[in-house]
Amino acid sequence: MLDLTSWIVLLALCLSSVLYLSKDRTRRRLPLPPGPKPWPIFGNIFDLPKDKPWVTYPSHLFPLVGSDFIYLNLPHQPAIILNTSQAILDLMEGRSKLYADKPAMVMDELLGWEWNFAFMPYGSEWRATRRTFHQHFNQRAVQEYHPVQAREIRVFLRRVIAMSNGNKPLDSGVVSQTFAASILDIVYGMRIHDFSDEFVSLSRKAVECLVISRLPGVFWVEYFPWLRHLPSWLPFSSARRFARQYRDFVDAAHHKAFNALQNNAAAAPSVATKLIRDLRN
Repeated sequence: MLDLTSWIVLLALCLSSVLYLSKDRTRRRLPLPPGPKPWPIFGNIFDLPKDKPWVTYPSHLFPLVGSDFIYLNLPHQPAIILNTSQAILDLMEGRSKLYADKPAMVMDELLGWEWNFAFMPYGSEWRATRRTFHQHFNQRAVQEYHPVQAREIRVFLRRVIAMSNGNKPLDSGVVSQTFAASILDIVYGMRIHDFSDEFVSLSRKAVECLVISRLPGVFWVEYFPWLRHLPSWLPFSSARRFARQYRDFVDAAHHKAFNALQNNAAAAPSVATKLIRDLRN
């Protein structure tokens, strides 16, 4: 006999099936690009490449349908995949008013990334946040950051020379450290001398979970949002377990450095200190 939790899961699955089938009938009447044949209820979830999609799409799926546009019939999140730079420019730049918006992702909410304006839906909050970002990173403003970038590039070159003299292969971490040091200095006024620095480690963990969460087909909660309400010990609850593992890193990367600057009167000039000053005025 099924317990209460199993009955709830079964009910949610039935409701999702009804909603999916009703939306699917509507989409079939629209002029959509070709795509692989979908499965009932699950659509094209099983056609999503889990490894190196940039290789699988052009080598397998696009030749299969014979088009530079592919339609994937995914539950609650139908998708069109573009295969050429010209198609991307025509739609995403030439018709940006139509396609500037983006669907909210469940994993962003579970991980605590919804504050990032890169993932916000188009609206007043997005426009206000982007306006603030542009104020500090427009073509003229970024010239102020050239000294920091030049300094970190010189540090990078010295590390490369030292590794070459020691017959050591170039470590990708050296490149990552250069970017991290530049960004943290520009945004927070923090000088980073070691890749094991606390704020570098927090940023790496936060970005790591972001990259994983955006791999197509990894978390079914994006296609069946009700899965977020299942207890983490049940099957198909990997999204909640993953979020529980990384959420604290995202929160710390979001707040810790900014909060530290608010209580530091001697903090070096940075984008964050300017924002704090504006907030207090």
